[in-house]
Amino acid sequence: MAKRWPGGARWALGLAALVGVAGCASGDESYAVPERVCGVEMKEEVVRSLLPEGEELVETGKPLPAKFNYCTLVVDGEPELWVTFGTEFELYHPLEEYSHQFEDGDEITLDFVGHGGVDDDNAKIIAACSLPERPNLISNVLVSPPGGGPETAPRADLQRFAVVYMAGAKSELGCPG
Repeated sequence: MAKRWPGGARWALGLAALVGVAGCASGDESYAVPERVCGVEMKEEVVRSLLPEGEELVETGKPLPAKFNYCTLVVDGEPELWVTFGTEFELYHPLEEYSHQFEDGDEITLDFVGHGGVDDDNAKIIAACSLPERPNLISNVLVSPPGGGPETAPRADLQRFAVVYMAGAKSELGCPG
């Protein structure tokens, strides 16, 4: 089944306005992983586990928007990871609502109120925020970009990134609890 990629041509336009990110490089990779990824503080090992080796890492898009937007991590000119983020009014289960997007999906166990699902290249979480302007938050993390990457990231690493990202987003946005 074909996957739909966020923003269609929007991410391609974002590539035209690439903005470099700074951080600390480790190991054989020569690019630095930033302390903040798509608007959220992230540990290097959580981010690096989803990215290939390369020379340059840049981030495009807009992190943590008021309604909906996306953010892309690009390694050596190739989009490697997308994070879409937005507000939802209902707290539904993504494995049910978006069943067509998940191949062999598993439920994600969360330490906060919400629901999540993951498969080999897609992790989606909907979490309660309980703010009037943001009753619930939704994030979708996609790997293995159109045209294919060298390999798919391990499902456990994708799930870990998605959970850490959502927990950080809830904190950044001041969600209660």
